[in-house]
Amino acid sequence: MIHRTSTRRPLALAAMSMLAVSAASGVASAQDPAAPAPAPAPVEVAPPPPKIEKVEAAYAYGKMEEVKDNKAVWKASAFAGFSAATGNKTLLSFTGTGDVSRNDGKNKLAFGVKGVYGRTFDHRFVDKNGDMVLTMPTVNSPHTDEIEEFSADSANNFRFNARYDRFFTANNAGYLLFFVGLDKVANKDLYTGGQVGYSRQLVKTERHELLGELGYDFTFDRNVLTPNPSKTTQDVFLHSARLFAGYVLSVNAHTGVKASIEALINLNGSLLIGDRTVGTGEATRINSKLEFTTQVWKPISFRAAMALEYNNAPSTNAPFVMTSMDHPLHYNQKVVTQTDVGLVINFL
Repeated sequence: MIHRTSTRRPLALAAMSMLAVSAASGVASAQDPAAPAPAPAPVEVAPPPPKIEKVEAAYAYGKMEEVKDNKAVWKASAFAGFSAATGNKTLLSFTGTGDVSRNDGKNKLAFGVKGVYGRTFDHRFVDKNGDMVLTMPTVNSPHTDEIEEFSADSANNFRFNARYDRFFTANNAGYLLFFVGLDKVANKDLYTGGQVGYSRQLVKTERHELLGELGYDFTFDRNVLTPNPSKTTQDVFLHSARLFAGYVLSVNAHTGVKASIEALINLNGSLLIGDRTVGTGEATRINSKLEFTTQVWKPISFRAAMALEYNNAPSTNAPFVMTSMDHPLHYNQKVVTQTDVGLVINFL
């Protein structure tokens, strides 16, 4: 008789032995203080918040900028404003600006245009018969009404700037500027000129920037030809020393305040402006500006700005040139202000 030994029992015994050895090894590892501790589970770290770029006030000064990978930085923006008033008078005004710049870290080119147009609609008395009495129209004389409507420009000016800055160091630069424009209300058919000088960044912190400039300014004015041209001059050539200071306050990543003042001190020894002669320093001009800019949405910012211009020797006022020299309207006004409120759109 042949006896066959079954293989199932030895296999089962071997499996039980392996499980027992594994369990015993696990218990020994847990009780052995020298055994290495299991690695902790990885902890997920939240990514850092995106960096918010600093919002710059419009018309940034010529300053050196960091350039990544030798790529030039382009910037472009446009501003538009509108105001209207009705009632005793109707006033309409439009303001628009545009700026484009290219900065490669050593050289900066900036171009800017600005235009303002305003119109006033009103009524006035016209003494048609010379009796100094207001005559109203009648059935028999319907054309004797001495009150008529009229309109006149309250603002009509345009300016184009082109500026080049060459940065020698982070705080020192030289600049060249060309400008051309017109101001019909100030009786200027054309004005043009240029500037050259030295620019230095005096203070540069996270929140504060202070810049000063020293240079030379040449300005040519072509004034409106007056009814009595023999007693007035149409063309004026001004040679002036230029002093400039600009300050920028970054309130936070979205809001900035900018202030600037420019003094142009004429160097001409004897200069005829209109119908009067002025000496050195007597035709000084001062231009100042204050701006507030805050970001509304990523490409759009709100801007409010006020500019004040002072001219110690303005030209004659063409419509009133026949008045005496001490008449308050014989010359253009020495102080001119302008307030702009609107939106700035950044394209680049």
